Amino acid sequence: MHPAAHARGFPEITIQKPSSDLLSFFTSKQQEHHHFQFDDIYHGECDQAEVFGDLVVPLLEQCLSGINCTLFAYGQTGSGKSYTMGTLSSKVSDEAHAGVIPRSVKYLFEQLTEKCNEAISAGRVTPQVTTSCSYLELYNEEIRDLLCAGKLSHIQIREDNKNSIIVMGAKEPVVSSADGEFAMFIRRIHTCRGHGIPKTGQQAA
Repeated sequence: MHPAAHARGFPEITIQKPSSDLLSFFTSKQQEHHHFQFDDIYHGECDQAEVFGDLVVPLLEQCLSGINCTLFAYGQTGSGKSYTMGTLSSKVSDEAHAGVIPRSVKYLFEQLTEKCNEAISAGRVTPQVTTSCSYLELYNEEIRDLLCAGKLSHIQIREDNKNSIIVMGAKEPVVSSADGEFAMFIRRIHTCRGHGIPKTGQQAA
């Protein structure tokens, strides 16, 4: 149990994993078992590469096929969202600890390069690709553009005539590699993000 939670009198919870997709919770206070089923459950010893290969690569393949994809990380403060997504500046260049975002960008550039080389080998017209990125944060019900460090961003979310959601006013710089501009953006973004830490997350964070 987290020390802060124990100090505030929260009941002790025992967690078991009866199968690969089932978690069982036992609370000492109610003396009850609660079961929750998931598509996948990963143990604490699994690494970033395993999570990326199982959950993210299939989405990226769909993205390369022209399908809009979203990956959403949810959890309380201190549960590991920033680490898993890869927005900790100290982990950007660490291959073993690199999270979803830097791995995804690297994978996309590798696949785009591979597709261009395949076209050249087959004598086809080389596809022309331009890649750009944006980085927005919703914090305290305010949308912030983290690529506009130190500046007030005026972001508006609108729906166009094709019923697609568009973000107006967001900075979208062109990115040509995963190691150059993008790595620099991640390091800069980390210092601009909002960091609200409740009491239970203070020690974990």
